[in-house]
Amino acid sequence: MEVMRKFSEQYARGSGTYFCMDKSVTAVVIQGLAEHKDTLGSPLCPCRHYDDKEAEVAQGFWNCPCVPMRERKECHCACARDATTRRTNRALFESHDERSFTDFAPLVEQACSS
Repeated sequence: MEVMRKFSEQYARGSGTYFCMDKSVTAVVIQGLAEHKDTLGSPLCPCRHYDDKEAEVAQGFWNCPCVPMRERKECHCACARDATTRRTNRALFESHDERSFTDFAPLVEQACSS
């Protein structure tokens, strides 16, 4: 967990992004990333549903930092924000139905809606 937290902080500094103001969102997402790193060997995004997590890890698209984050600074988990535009991917996040999320997403959604 500590390794993933440090990685996330370093990535945020280097990419010009910052964490969600609600620290519980960040904590839940980092916890999910750390658990996936431990169980799958890669920090697969914890806010998505995967039929085959191992295949998703091998593909790499949703390994954190995911392709949308690297290319457009859009965090599907609403964990990171772009420091220049103060933009999150909240519209995308809120548009998904329950089938799109793992066990972590309801906790993130609850934290974001308060």
